[in-house]
Amino acid sequence: MDKMHISGLTLFCIIGTKPVERKKKQKIIFDVVLECDTSKAGRTDNLKDAVNYKTLSDQILSHVCRSKYFLIEKLAHCVSKICLSVPGVKGVTVKVEKPGALQMARSASIEIYRRRGDK
Repeated sequence: MDKMHISGLTLFCIIGTKPVERKKKQKIIFDVVLECDTSKAGRTDNLKDAVNYKTLSDQILSHVCRSKYFLIEKLAHCVSKICLSVPGVKGVTVKVEKPGALQMARSASIEIYRRRGDK
């Protein structure tokens, strides 16, 4: 299976469990790896035969910027569902990174893998 990457997608949203985190949007960084068959798009050179990563990143942006989840686990799960709703995407790995979440670390993150048909 081929893999399409969206790396370093930086968005801002309300995320976290502390009262101070519920007041101001924080920076969240996404890495998304889509499993899809790109052979037809490779042959035809036609966008209609490809997974449109611009459209998908716009969908992720729209959802994330309006979200107010407590956990990065929930955010990753919801982004995976958006990705799997795209025709042609068979599986997805979503990494959500929260810079500054820990004092002595650059960031905290979670990485999940989901396949079409998972619940």
